[in-house]
Amino acid sequence: MVRRRLCSPLINTHYVLDCAVHEPLCKEIRDCARITGQYPELSAFRLAQALLKLQTKDGVTKSLQLRSTGYASNTVDGVHMRNSIPPLLLQLDRDQQCYDFIKWHLLAGKYRNPYYLRELTHLRNFEGSYVLEEPYLDRRWCQYNPHLVATSLLLKLKLLVDLINVRRVRNVLGTRLLPELTLYVEEAIVRSPLSLAFCREDDVGLQDLQHTLLRRIKLHSHTRDIMSTCSLEAILGGLWYDPTVHYHDPQASPVQASLYIDVAGAAWHQTEGVLELLCAAQKSAMKDPETETEYRTGQRRFRTHPVPGSGLNWNEIERLHWEDSLLRLWDYLEFEVVDAQSISTQRPSTLHRQQLLAEWLTYERTDGGPDASWMVEGEVYDGREGDVVDFSEPDMLAVGDDGENVDDDDATGESAGGQCATAECGGFWECG
Repeated sequence: MVRRRLCSPLINTHYVLDCAVHEPLCKEIRDCARITGQYPELSAFRLAQALLKLQTKDGVTKSLQLRSTGYASNTVDGVHMRNSIPPLLLQLDRDQQCYDFIKWHLLAGKYRNPYYLRELTHLRNFEGSYVLEEPYLDRRWCQYNPHLVATSLLLKLKLLVDLINVRRVRNVLGTRLLPELTLYVEEAIVRSPLSLAFCREDDVGLQDLQHTLLRRIKLHSHTRDIMSTCSLEAILGGLWYDPTVHYHDPQASPVQASLYIDVAGAAWHQTEGVLELLCAAQKSAMKDPETETEYRTGQRRFRTHPVPGSGLNWNEIERLHWEDSLLRLWDYLEFEVVDAQSISTQRPSTLHRQQLLAEWLTYERTDGGPDASWMVEGEVYDGREGDVVDFSEPDMLAVGDDGENVDDDDATGESAGGQCATAECGGFWECG
């Protein structure tokens, strides 16, 4: 196989790759490197974009260098380089510099003009800022430039994943190793340099840091312009985002989501554990009753069958469920964090959901719940909109005569004595 050196001299390290794979990239880099004509800033931006296609650390480093140089030499950010610099810093694990850069613009920028002139306040005044401090989320500023706040959210999620890994190591190792060896393992599994401080905290300190991170993340998620359904679909859907696939919020902007994925999609997908955590929270949100979907459509029980004349079909119902799960996933993020830290065979969030379900069913029988109860295809409807219990799902609770949890064998419909287990809901008995 013929191999040649086809790298641009702009890159410090030469790569020896197949000609058919590497030659188009190098040709594009050489074409962009000819910074001639009337728009040198745009040419530098195109060259930085071409270097990112190499998907190497050297390509990301050189792209960041070009963007930083072009950004520092111009008083007006005409091509929005400020949005693409923080994700590159996160890819290179320069998290403190990333947060300093974001805070600099959140405090010194002018929200009325996205092409604002940079203030005279130097970046040096914001160096070494505390990452877990109260975020500055001005809705007026975020409306015009939400990308920096979304990258700040990614930084918080990156720290949260490192904290989860540290607590999981402590749960697994316990007191089996010397403290020095445990500290060595914890420092080896974290990715962010800022997370090294977590390894020297005790369990109480880690719990406080976890609550602080979750509060900061929820503050970011409450910013509608940042965590719109389009942005979440683009992040969870992958680097190739199609804005026509799902049913979107009318106030969301698919164009903004596509632009953000162009500059920050690689940073989201290269930060291990973040997308897995968000996807798990979304799946948990889809298990619970679709109250928000019913409220938005004005129709009850369309989960069982589409209401005639409502204008909804199965595809639209599925899209609405998926979109509502995106909006609700931030409420389930804390449960997924606890599940990720647990080494038990049963998920703590499932046990918590079963406990809440048992309390609700007990209230329906003892405290005079609604009389209108019926069961359709394994689902118990208690007459209130949105309260649905699906006993066909394996994670749901099987309830005995006394309203308490039965064993795993009993949950399938057979008790230890060979008799059928029963579930009582509002005077209705259903035999398994």
